[in-house]
Order: sequence, then C-alpha cells, then structure tokens
Amino acid sequence: MVKASHPIALGNIGKNLTPRRRKMLVICCGVSVLFLIIFALVAVFAIGPAIAQAAINGSTMNLGATSITSPSNTSFQLQGTGTVTNAGFLNAQLNFPDPVSVYWTNRDSGVPDLLLGTLSLSQVSVGGAIPKSGSVNLATTFNIADQSNMGAFATYMIHAPSFSWLLSGTASASALGLTFNNLKLNKVVTLGGFAGLTKVNIKSFSPTAGQGNSTSIAVETVISNPSNITIEMGSLFFKFKLGTGDGTLSSQNVTMSSGDNDLMMQGSVNIATDALTAQVQSSSTSNNVIPLSVQGDHVESKSGHIGWLNQGIQSLTLNINMNLTDIAQNSITGSSLSLSSTSIDQATENSLHLVGAGFVTNAGVLDATLSFPDPISVYWTARPEGAPDLQIGTMTLSNVTVSGPAPKSGSINLDTTMKISDTTAMGQFATFMINGDAFSWKLVGGATAQAFGLSFTGLTLSKIVNLKGFGGLRNPSVTSFNLPDSDATGIHVVTGAAINNPSTITINMGNMNFDMQFNNQSVGSLTAQNVIMAPGTNNVNMDGRLKSSNSQLLSSMMTQFLTGGGLNVNVLGNSVSTNGQQPSWLNSAFRTLSLPISLPSPKLTQPLVSGLSIPAMTLQMNSQDPSGGNIATSAPVVTTNFNSPFPFHIGITGVATNLQFIDQASGQPFANINLPMGPASIDSAGKVVTTSFSQQYLTVIPGQEAQLANFLKQITISNSVTIPVKGTVSASANTDAGSVTISGIPLSDSVTISGLSGLSSVTIPSSSVVGGDSNGLQLTVPTQIQNPSSNTLQFNSDVFVDLAANGQKVGTARMPNLVLQPGSNTIMSAVTLFVDPNNAAAVTALRKSLSAYMMGQTTPITLVGNANPTIYRSLQPALQSLNVGSNFPGQTKPLVQSGTLSLQLLPPALQTTLNILNPLEAPLTLQRITTSISVNGKVIATADHALASPLIIQVGQVGTTEKFDLTPVLSLIDIQVALKALGGTLTVDTVSSIQNMVGSFQNIVDYNQNGIPIQLKLF
Repeated sequence: MVKASHPIALGNIGKNLTPRRRKMLVICCGVSVLFLIIFALVAVFAIGPAIAQAAINGSTMNLGATSITSPSNTSFQLQGTGTVTNAGFLNAQLNFPDPVSVYWTNRDSGVPDLLLGTLSLSQVSVGGAIPKSGSVNLATTFNIADQSNMGAFATYMIHAPSFSWLLSGTASASALGLTFNNLKLNKVVTLGGFAGLTKVNIKSFSPTAGQGNSTSIAVETVISNPSNITIEMGSLFFKFKLGTGDGTLSSQNVTMSSGDNDLMMQGSVNIATDALTAQVQSSSTSNNVIPLSVQGDHVESKSGHIGWLNQGIQSLTLNINMNLTDIAQNSITGSSLSLSSTSIDQATENSLHLVGAGFVTNAGVLDATLSFPDPISVYWTARPEGAPDLQIGTMTLSNVTVSGPAPKSGSINLDTTMKISDTTAMGQFATFMINGDAFSWKLVGGATAQAFGLSFTGLTLSKIVNLKGFGGLRNPSVTSFNLPDSDATGIHVVTGAAINNPSTITINMGNMNFDMQFNNQSVGSLTAQNVIMAPGTNNVNMDGRLKSSNSQLLSSMMTQFLTGGGLNVNVLGNSVSTNGQQPSWLNSAFRTLSLPISLPSPKLTQPLVSGLSIPAMTLQMNSQDPSGGNIATSAPVVTTNFNSPFPFHIGITGVATNLQFIDQASGQPFANINLPMGPASIDSAGKVVTTSFSQQYLTVIPGQEAQLANFLKQITISNSVTIPVKGTVSASANTDAGSVTISGIPLSDSVTISGLSGLSSVTIPSSSVVGGDSNGLQLTVPTQIQNPSSNTLQFNSDVFVDLAANGQKVGTARMPNLVLQPGSNTIMSAVTLFVDPNNAAAVTALRKSLSAYMMGQTTPITLVGNANPTIYRSLQPALQSLNVGSNFPGQTKPLVQSGTLSLQLLPPALQTTLNILNPLEAPLTLQRITTSISVNGKVIATADHALASPLIIQVGQVGTTEKFDLTPVLSLIDIQVALKALGGTLTVDTVSSIQNMVGSFQNIVDYNQNGIPIQLKLF
C-alpha cells in the first residue's frame, strides 16, 4: 500500500521501464479488465437468478387475520394480512404475474395434495435487516377449481385445528436494478382451523307459543371460533333432539368471526315431557346439566345453495350443555307477569291490602311450581325522566304453578298485605298512579322452582308488572246537579258525577273531601262518602256548600252559569279518610287530583228575567240637540219578574240594564237605553224585582232615526204602544254564598207604554186678545190638554200647532216650553190668527171665527199638526199627525154699552151715537160701522159710516162714536110716532159689521147685539 505522504505517479513508473516491459504492463492491464467484465456477466446472468430463487425458497410466509366473504359455488373473496420472513440478503420486490394455484397440502398419511383453486397475489416487498422480510396483503378473488375438493377441504377446515395451503406459481424478483423472471413459487401457508367449534355455551333458552305440539324457541348461544379466519356463511340451519322430541334451529346472516360469536337461533321443538323428564332425572347427578347435540343441516347463502359450504356445515355437530338451573332461571326471567284485576283497600299509614288475579305466560318448557320463600320487594320502576327505581314496600307471594303446552303458563292469585317501606316514596308513587296513564312495578326477590321431582333453589325473581293508572280520572261527566236550598253556611250543592276509571285497579277511597275551585280560586267544598273506585264508570254522589268571600269571583261564576255559558269548575282533592284513618301517602296523592267538572247551564222553562213593566216615564227633550235622538228618560218604578231556576234565596239589591228598542216592522233595533246599577229590591216571594232610574238617555242608533220618530209618533197617537225590547240585565244580590253581581242576563221581552191617545181631549176655557200686528191677531189662550197616559213629556222648547175653523187654517198656536204631565195640563198658548188674504175661503173662515168670538159664541176649531211643529226632528212626525177638535169660546162682554138716537123732522134727520166697550187686552180702533137697527123686530134704520176720525178705545174702556146719520127704513113720521109711543128710552137690536184694528191688525167682524139701551132725542 502506498501512503499518501509518498506519492508515486504512475506516469513515472513507465519512464523507468524498458519498452518491452512497458508493453507487457499494458497487456496485463487489459486482460485484468476483460476478466472483471466476464466475471460480472457470469454473476449477473448465472448466479443472480439462483440467489433470487434461493431467497424465495428459503423464505417463510405466514397469514394472520383472514376473511372469506361472498361465497358461491365458483368463488369467494379472500382478504388477509401476513408476513414474509427469512427472504435472503437483497432488497427486492416479488411479483406474481400469473394466478397462483392453491393446493390443500400436508394431508393425513401422505395423501396427495388436492387442487382447490387459484388466486392472484399482489406485489411483496422485502427489505430491512438481513435476512430480509416484508408484509403480505391479500385482497383477491379465490376461484374454485373443484367443488368436490373444496367440499372435502371445508369439512376438514371446520373440524381440524389447522390446515395447510400450498401456493404454487411463477414469480419475478427485482433487485439491484435487475429483474429476474421465471422464478418458481412453491410456498406452504399454515392457518388455524375451526377445531369443530367445540366450545359452545347457551346464554338463554326461551320458548314462545307455537302450533299444536310444537313449541317455538329462541336460543342464544356463544360459539367460540379458535381460528384466525372469519367466514361469511349466510343462514345456518340445524337439527337437534330434546328428549325424544325433534327440533330445528336457524340463525340468519351468520358471519363466524375469530373469537366468541353471539348467535341468536330461532326454531321449534316437539317436547315429549316423559322422555324429557327421564333425560333430566338421568342427568341430575351431573349438576343438572343436559347434553344437547345440534347437527348442521344446511346453509343458505346470499348466492343460493353452495355445495362445498353445505358439505362442511352438514359435517358440523355442536355439543351443547344445557344447565337446568339456568333454564329454570331463564323460565322465570323470560316469563311475562300480568294482572287482569287488582283491588286496593284497608289503606293505613304503613300498609294496604292487595287482592288481584292474573297470569304468568311464556314460562319456559318446564312444568313447575314456583314458590317465594321470603317477602319480595316492590319497586316503582320505569319512572319519568329515567329516575331510578324507588322501593315502596314488601309483600308475600303465593305459589304459582305453570304447566300446559310450552311455553308454560299459569294463573296468579294475590291476597296479601303490602307493607309500606317508605311513606314518602309511597306518596310519590300513589300520586303517579292516580294521575298517570300507566305505571310499572318491579317485583324483586328469591324464588324456588319444583320440577321433574327436583328442587331448583337460589333462583331470582325480577319481574316487571305493567298496570294501567287512573289517568287523573279525566273527563268526568255530571249526571245530576241541584242547588236545593241555602243557609248561613252557603248554598247547598247536591250533584252526581260519572267518573271513568281506565285502570284495572279497584281502590277503596273511603270518604273523599274536595275543594271546589273556579278560576283557580276556592268557591266551596264537596264530600263523597264511602267511595270505591272500580274499573269503568263509577257514579259518585257528592254533597257540599258553595261559599266565597270573593264577590268578584262568585259574580263571574254565577254570571257564566245563569247566562248560558255553563260552569267549568275544578274539583280538587283535599283529604281522604278510610277506616277512620288518613294515610299521609294516600292524602298527598289525593291532593294532586284535579277533576274538571263541566256543568251545563240550567234548562230554563222561562226566561230568567221577563215581564218588564214601566208604568210611568218622564221623557225630557234637550233643546241643545235638535235631532231629538237623545232623550233623557226617568221612571220612578220599574218592575220585572225574576225567574230563578233554583229555590235558594237571592236577595236582589241592585239592577243595571242595557236595552234595545226594536222596530216591529223591520225587527231592527232603533234605540238604546243603558241604565247603570241602581238600587233595587225583590218581593218576599223572590219573584218581582222593583227598581227605578233617573235621567238616563234613550239614544237613537245611527241610521235608525226614522224608526225612533215612528215610535214617538205611535206613543203620541195611540192609547198604548207595545214595543219589543232586548238586551241584558245585571243584578247585584246577597246570597248565602256571598255577595254577587250577575251580569249579562239576557232579556227578550216587550214593554207596554201608555200613549197620549192623540191628545184627543183639549179644552179652551177662555182666551184673551192681547194684540195685533201685520202678522195677525194675537191671543193668549189657556189650553187644557188631557194627558191620558202615565208618562210625562217635557219638550223644553216651544210646540206649534195650526188652528183650523170651517176647514180652513186660521192661525197657529205656540205652546211655550210644553210639558205634558199625566192628567190635565193647562198651557198658556200664544195664538196668532192670520190668513192668506188671497184665500177667500180662509178670509171668510177667519171673519166668522172673529165674529163669533166677539159675539161670545163658541167656535168649533181643530188643532192640526204644524208643518214645523218643533225643533226636534224625532218628534216632528208625531206632532204633525195631531188632529184634535175643540171649541174656542167667545168673549162674553157686549161691545155696545148704550147709544143715542136723535130724530129731527125738519130738516128731516135721524142720527145716532154708540158707546162701545173694548173687551180685549189690546187697544181697539173702530174705523167703519155698517149696521141695521131694529125695534121690536122691525128694522127702522141702517147705516154705513166710515168714522171721520177712527175711534181708539183703550183696554177695558168705553169709547163714544161720533154722531153719524142713519138711513130710515120707515118714514120719519112713522118713526116718530113709533118712538113716542115707547117713551124716552128704548132697546134696539143691531146687525152690524165693524171694520177695526186690534193693534195694527186690520179686520172686519160681523157683530149682532140685542137689547142695546138707547136714549131718544126727538126734535
């Protein structure tokens, strides 16, 4: 070796050599290179494949967890993982280009290998430390080459603890950048077999009802698979015998995994009891274990019948040991306990008596008698919101015998005393039982089974009993209800209720005391005696008192009840006593009971309020309201009949009313009157209510003004008016239950109102002419109007009527602030007499009327409705309809008090003067006198004289006319002779017409007067 500190250049070596030596050196170097190349080629192409093959041959392949899925007659899917070890000294990748044949190898006694099928192997990489190793991943389809071979193999695999496969095929290896093909794969892989599945345990054996002698069974088994192979089998079917009875079992969709497998098997068996008894008794010395052999029958895969898999299954025998003690326990555990009827009575603080009957079903395959040596514990289980079980007591159970066809069944008879272990817990349970729809008890304790002449002790009872609760005794219905009387303790309530108990439990509740509530507040109490609540409908009679100091509450309740809204009350449990005791647990539960009671309103044979009577009213108009649609109304007495459907005392102290007046023609309301609560009283018989009201408004409903006007018209023109009314009445009352106000009592009635009869009786005792002007002659006329009704009408404004005489309107009367009270009313009417001067008939009628008046004569007149009789629109039709006849008296004082008659023969002249009284209450001006003078029935002279100076005569004064000429009818001599015969005085009769003015009212009256004293003057 040449050290680096003394380098010698190769070039220097050649410089020291001779030419011949240099030539030999070159030849030696070339041969060495050639030799190295040849060696490398021999190593690669001759030694490399041998190295690769040796690595394959010397390696070991192991498979771990392996699964067989989707089996069919031609293939199955194979998945698995494993390792390759001892794989030489080169890192390499092994590939298998062609399917690998799988042989069942290492068979017994040198039997030749059997070809099973082919599969594809994926690449295997080896590396790491020497010797190299790698992993194997299988995910391939195993194609079956021969079903017969596969069936023989499957049988072996199921029974053997292990088996071997020979994997045979071609391989290639890649290493050092080179690939070596056409290598051989012959590798044995050993896997664990199923070893006959000898480890089988029964977890449960449960019979259910079957057909005929056949009993359906469910068997839960645990099968231990010692192999690392998982195989998808499909549905397995087995045959077995129990005693001499044939049975079948099947398990659906079975995949046998490595380790323990829970298989639920369903099937049926014909049980031969005698043979089974013999089998049991023969095995009783072996710890009560019965060996059971279950033989594979066939398998049904998803792909149908698989021959090779069926061959393997048919070879399978499962040997099972059935532990009788466990079967007896399972018979108890799997059984169902039900109670068809139950009765609870004799409840005390610490116990109750329980009687019941029921059934045990699905009690296994053994005829047995079950006994319970110690008291069993009773738990309330399946509590709301997952609350833990709560022990409520203990009780003894009688023996229960099960027999008959499997699964066995038997009856239960309870007659026991339950000792309450915790009164608080019992109270919680009883509350749930009374209010809930269902509850569950868990019965826990020890049990012993007698079967086949053997005694199986140490068994446990843990059984759920499901019972129906009382469901809160919902929806009770009232069968009777009465309030027969009352006293200081309240109104007596007597009622019956049909209460449905949905439970199968009968419970003796003893005496029940209830709190009666309305709107969640107490209004009284009820008691029911000796109540036994049986399943179904229970008729419970209750007696109690209605009383409350809450007036508003009582008022709301009675209003609802008496006005057709029915009555909804809650009857709440208050206390319960049984056998003279009040168990706290029962009382706490009873206090949670709430019975909603719905009472219909009483069926009324007559309205609660009827016979409305308003004997007298005062109607006051408001001058500020020209519509007349708001009329202040008062009535000193209003009565109505109160027809209570119950006999208890109701002392009415106040009444309020809301009424609508109804138009008979249209049936529509036209006016309202709302009367506030006012004092009222009721007669001793409790039938007639009396009240009054003052200054309450009868108000028209908008749009119904014409109907109100018609109503007032009918009152005006008719003797009486019966008007329909409807509305509501509210009454305050004192009752033995408390003070109440019953609101909204419906009223549908009619009220009769006395009418004015058209004001048909009008008397005018006198009148006074008080003036005159261009509008007419003015009079003050005391008018006596008879109001035949009991009602007062206050107009609070003037009323106008027309006056007609001889069929013609001759004036108008104004009745100031008219008030019509019942009976006679004297109204100082202001009358204005006037006519249309162009209406000759009217002018004549007025002249006649005035003439009659001045002559003291009575003139028939008619009071006729004026076109605008009042400011109130609602009263205009009524007043316009007036047509009342009366008599207008004349003034009684003669106009001509006396006079003079002067006769002069030469020159011939006949003259007169008249002394005239003004009987009016206004100045009288005489303008023209046309007269005819008679003596003893003979006209002696006439005159038509216009006064040169009108004679004005003041009120009550006498004025003397100027002397004016008379036109003699006889000769003056005859007149003179006649007058001389009469002496110095005489009386004459006149027929006159007098043109005059009263005030400034111009008129002419025809005036006739007899017996006028005349002083004679003869010349």
